This record gives sequence, structure tokens and C-alpha cells, in this order.
Amino acid sequence: MRRAIAAALPVAMLCGVARAQSAGSSALPSSYAYDGNAVAWFWLPALGALALDRWAEPRSTPLYFDARDGGAPRASWEVPAWGLHIAAAGLGVAMAVGNDDSRWYHVKGLAEAIATSSLVVSALKPLVGRHRPDWAPDSADGTRNTSFPSGHTTNAFVIATYAALYLHGRVFDGDSSALLQGLAYGGLVLGATMVAGERVYHERHHVSDVIVGALIGSASSYAMFRLQDDRFASRAEVRRDGDGGGWRLTPGVSQRAATLGFSGAF
Repeated sequence: MRRAIAAALPVAMLCGVARAQSAGSSALPSSYAYDGNAVAWFWLPALGALALDRWAEPRSTPLYFDARDGGAPRASWEVPAWGLHIAAAGLGVAMAVGNDDSRWYHVKGLAEAIATSSLVVSALKPLVGRHRPDWAPDSADGTRNTSFPSGHTTNAFVIATYAALYLHGRVFDGDSSALLQGLAYGGLVLGATMVAGERVYHERHHVSDVIVGALIGSASSYAMFRLQDDRFASRAEVRRDGDGGGWRLTPGVSQRAATLGFSGAF
């Protein structure tokens, strides 16, 4: 699941560049896909997660957890990974088509939150090697030793947390209905929690797996939201003060000397 999300996000980002460049004066530069910490917080974590998922083998015996875990019957149904893919893409599109000036910063922030949390999960799963509740020694399930933490839950809370932060900081204002806000926040929490509950109910994860996954997802979204919101605020301040960040010459004359000052932002 993480591999599919990480592989789809670069395409989504590049599609965003194409859409913005066709929007006339509001066009984004082609550097959108790699500037503004995108290399450090998206590309490197995404590639790292892909590499770990591909080549890292889980431990033969669990680290810190009981090797006797497992034995539950395998469920016939579970939350499909593509459901979370659609939810992540839908949130990105919803932000991109809005009118908020910071929207493209936060499309990138969402991608970075998913990539960084995926790297953490992809590193912990083989390192810990915890048996799933439905683990069996003769199972053909290649993920039977990668229960901790829950990747589904991590992604669900990445999406829910980023959506809640964006609504709170960029959509809702003092005139917004308290009922509407309550329904929106409550629905996001309920949706993410239902994903976590399903993973436990269908014996795919232990309770501690989903708790840690929720913490990783929420923390990643909070960190990336703050990063991109601060970047947008700084860029807006530069535009106000320096009209795009150009250099200015400020001549001055006193009784004793003439002066020439330089100012600007970069």
C-alpha cells in the first residue's frame, strides 16, 4: 500500500504543476516539484520507503514482542488500500481547487506527510518484526511478520489530521457554523478511528500497532503542516515588504556625508 501511494504522489505533484502553469498569472514555477524542502521531506523519504519495502527483510524473531503471537483466523475482508489512496488524492484535489493562497504549499505538505510517515513505518516494520494476530508459520502472507506499526492506520491519520489542520487554519473562520465545524472534525476523527478499529477487529493488527500508527500519522501531518504554513507566511511577508524580494537602493544625505543603503530579501 505504501509503495502505491509513494509512487502516485510524484505524478499528482507534476499534474499540479501542469495545472498551475496553465492558469496564467497564478502559475507555479516548474521547480515546485523539488524546491521548498521537497527533496528532503518528500523525494528522499518516498524513495527510502520504497527501498525498504522492496529489500528490507523482517526479523525472524520479534523485537520486544512475544514470538507466540498469532494463530487467529484470517479475515475474509479488510479495508482496501485503494480506499486510502482515493481519500489522499481527494484531499489534495480539494485543496488545489480551492481559493486559499496557501493551497499549493499544503498540497506539497500533504505529500510530504505521507512520504515521511511511510518512511518511519517502512523502517519499523522489518526492524521490529512483530507477528500479526493472524500469523501462522506456514502462511503465504508476505506481511505476516510486519504487524508493528499499522500502515493503514498511519495513512488514515495522516489524511484526517492534515484535513483537520487545513480546515482549522485555512477554511473555517469566526463566521463558520459551530455545528459544521463539529461535524467536519468529528467525521475526520471517526473515519480514521474506524480504519484503525477495522484493522484490530479483523485480526490484522494488535491494539498497540494502531495506536502507534495513529501517533506517527498525526505527528507527521502536524510537522509538515506547520512547515508549509510557516513557509507560506514567510513568503507572503517578503512579498509585502519587498514586492517579490528584489534589492532596493536607499540614498540618504546628512550634514556631513551622503549615504547609500542596500536592502532586500532572499
